[in-house]
Amino acid sequence: MLSNVTPPPRQRASARQIAGGWLLGLTIVAGLVGSVVIGMPALSTPSGTPAQQSQASQGH
Repeated sequence: MLSNVTPPPRQRASARQIAGGWLLGLTIVAGLVGSVVIGMPALSTPSGTPAQQSQASQGH
């Protein structure tokens, strides 16, 4: 059955909602970038000093 009643037009997002979405996205991106920056020293070994061997590998 067809109807000639049209649905109401969609409401556009308000400026506040758009700003909130951008803020949420920026917060997530900043958190990811921060975790990578903080984790980089733990992932890289110092190039100037040789890697230390554990006592187990030295036979102690």
